[in-house]
Order: sequence, then C-alpha cells, then structure tokens
Amino acid sequence: MTEIPEENLFIKKPAFIAAAMKDHVGVHQYTVSQMEKYAKGGLKIVEFQGGHWVQLEEPERFNRELESWVCDVLEQS
Repeated sequence: MTEIPEENLFIKKPAFIAAAMKDHVGVHQYTVSQMEKYAKGGLKIVEFQGGHWVQLEEPERFNRELESWVCDVLEQS
C-alpha cells in the first residue's frame, strides 16, 4: 500500500463549512477542529443552530452565507 505524501493531506483551496451546532453525525467540535487542521487555503466557518441537514433547515441563511463566500473567493482570485 502506498502512503499518501504529507503535502497531499491538506486542502489547498478555499473551503467553506456550515457547522451545525446540533449535528449528531458531523459533530461540531470535531468537524471544525479537523477543518482548521487541514484547510490551508483559507477557511470560512459559519455556525448554524440546526442539525445535520442544515441546508434544509435554514435554507435562506445557508444560501446567503454560501453565496457570500463564493463571491468573496471569486473577488480574491
């Protein structure tokens, strides 16, 4: 089995995470800490009060935050 080179373990592009405070699958504290550890190309963390399907529970805010992040990333490139 070939090992993955260490430099390939990291996300080198901008990343967005919708961190759901009541998510019992992608537990907030673990998910955020792992993204902070591996996302080296810029990370936007937006916290939501919903659960695992936050994009369905808070669609207006989710879409607004995601669109804002996409626009910011495009402006920077």
